[in-house]
Amino acid sequence: MSTERWTDERLDRLADLLESNSRVMEALTQASGEAREERQQLFETVQSHDRILESNARAAERQERLIESNSHMMETLTQASGEAREERQQLFETVQSHDRILESNARAAERQERLIESNARVIQALANAVAEAGEERRQLFQRMDQRQEEIRRLQEETRGLQTENRRILDILLNQQEREDDATDD
Repeated sequence: MSTERWTDERLDRLADLLESNSRVMEALTQASGEAREERQQLFETVQSHDRILESNARAAERQERLIESNSHMMETLTQASGEAREERQQLFETVQSHDRILESNARAAERQERLIESNARVIQALANAVAEAGEERRQLFQRMDQRQEEIRRLQEETRGLQTENRRILDILLNQQEREDDATDD
């Protein structure tokens, strides 16, 4: 049976490899923590945008109620137009005021639509970033699993070498005892 001797050089290379693997594991652990922080920041940003969208939806509902209210007022004013000229003049002025309000509301609605579109693009970009971060995380864990498997293999080799060293030491000690016993006789 041939056995390789473990020289200092081979043991140094094994120690260097174990130290290198340790540094890689530390770097992977740090990268995993950073990815976790980025995901948390993205999650908080998405929540913030969700709150903005909810606020915009409530404002749009208020505007719809206001528009509906204005529409009812216009109907009432139209029915009252058969009254005196002074009342018609007042009605005309009220209608003009409502038209300005409607125009203002329409401009506000357009601004909100643009804001909603902008938020949708931001949310899509965030979703893409989250997906990319997930893929990077998956790849990171895959690399970590590979390194862990490599470490396990090296540990098994080390245990095997330790067992082999103990056997060789036992053989050498038994041989020494036999030689000592032979010289004593």
